Amino acid sequence: MALKRKPATGKEEGEAPAKKAKAGALAVGQLIADAGLSDYELLREDDTPVKLGDLVKERGIVIFMYPRANTGGCTKQACGFRDRIEEFTTAGYDVYGMSFDKPKSQSNWKAKYSLSFHLLTDAEGDLLKAFGALKAAKSILRSHVIIGKGGELLVVENGISPGDSFAQAAEFVAAHKQGGSSGDSKAEAEAKEEKADGDKAAEEEEEKEEAGGEEQAEEKAAPKKGKGWGKKK
Repeated sequence: MALKRKPATGKEEGEAPAKKAKAGALAVGQLIADAGLSDYELLREDDTPVKLGDLVKERGIVIFMYPRANTGGCTKQACGFRDRIEEFTTAGYDVYGMSFDKPKSQSNWKAKYSLSFHLLTDAEGDLLKAFGALKAAKSILRSHVIIGKGGELLVVENGISPGDSFAQAAEFVAAHKQGGSSGDSKAEAEAKEEKADGDKAAEEEEEKEEAGGEEQAEEKAAPKKGKGWGKKK
């Protein structure tokens, strides 16, 4: 009798398979953790991997989804979020774009239009599917979702126009600001801190220069001692 062979798995016997977060269907009001999405990994345009759960630990997020980077409607949608970015950050939300596009394409598009937020690649499409933005294989329905700080899904908009996407998202976040948020994203907070440190250093340098100038002025104003001063007659 011929022995049955186990199918090759590419792993050593006894080695546990790598775990991969699976996206479940999401409904408004649900937590991303309940759908198994906290550990879902995405790739930023700079090739940095990020987990969805980490993005919502300290702030809310808005993710807009588009069919393809650097096309007319998608550029209008992205630039709309770019032009109104202050409204989102002030309300306590970070903005992200997401599609199937590779990080290099996302990076080129971001640089071309000076987009002030990260662009995410969902290579497997599981998160796109969970958000209802997947029409067919590798085909995206223009959409956006809004997730509150901590991971509650607040808004899902599928099949929306480029202009309505950023306008409606901005209107929602203005009415639903995230509690306990200073209104600054982490990057903005770091930039402000660096500026404050720079201003303080400049002030200290200016004070030193002023003090040095005063000392020089006093030395010039002081009468010079003539020869023989201090000698006994």
